[in-house]
Amino acid sequence: MKVALKTIVLTLLVVTLSGCMTYRYERAETLIPPIVEEPFIETRLVQIDHPQIAEELPFVTFKALFIPLPEEPSLALLNDLVAGVSAASYEVVAFIGEEESITYLEKEFEGGSQRLAERQLVVTPHKGVLDGRGKLLLNLHPKTQLTVALLEISPGAYERLIAGADLEDLTQKDNFALPQLGGPTLLFASLGEPSSEDWFETAEGHLYRTKTSWPNSDALREAGFFDTWRLTHYSALSDPGVTWEYHYEDELVISERIDYLYVQGVVPLESHTYEIAPKGGRFAIEASFIIP
Repeated sequence: MKVALKTIVLTLLVVTLSGCMTYRYERAETLIPPIVEEPFIETRLVQIDHPQIAEELPFVTFKALFIPLPEEPSLALLNDLVAGVSAASYEVVAFIGEEESITYLEKEFEGGSQRLAERQLVVTPHKGVLDGRGKLLLNLHPKTQLTVALLEISPGAYERLIAGADLEDLTQKDNFALPQLGGPTLLFASLGEPSSEDWFETAEGHLYRTKTSWPNSDALREAGFFDTWRLTHYSALSDPGVTWEYHYEDELVISERIDYLYVQGVVPLESHTYEIAPKGGRFAIEASFIIP
């Protein structure tokens, strides 16, 4: 009898508890709203703020050639230079030389040249505008402009040396005015003297070299210009980059780098020198660049 009573009581207790649990779960379903699952991709992508992409400007690459003419170049040499430049794919070619030679080249290149000064000529296939201060503004790309300028110091230090000046008297700073430039700039400079980066007491094979400061290259460096040759050739001993030679009667040859391609806002990629004429005493400088 007691066992039967316990069984009945236990059964009633289980039924009662089950009823309470069912009620609570049913009530919870009415009070708690169901979770609506949203597709991840569609909803999340709508919430992402996409970055604003700035207008992409192209990387502009170009080649330039600097030809400092030798003294009294022959007509045959000038014609060869015209033919070579016309057949090549240079964006900018700069000539510095005697007024008569520059006038002849200007006539031969016709509308493809710009006269910057009596001794300075720029040849380019691009449209350019002279600003009246010796600068040429070239449109290499619809959104990329290159400023081109030429600088010549004459007579240079080496011409004065040949004329009999003492070496210690050659380092007086020439009073030249640097062009006021901005943006990508290419400066063709014939300084008539070496760079102080090339001269040092331990330079082998140069008996006449001493520790000398050459002020023109220093002034350009202080003004924010970079020497293309030194940026692409790190050793002044293995890569001197000679652009000028003088032959003495006793077969002594003095050779130096006195012509330069300086840049601002332009990255040099490579550069080379070429002899303009056999024993002509001058070398051309070719270089390729990129405007980032």
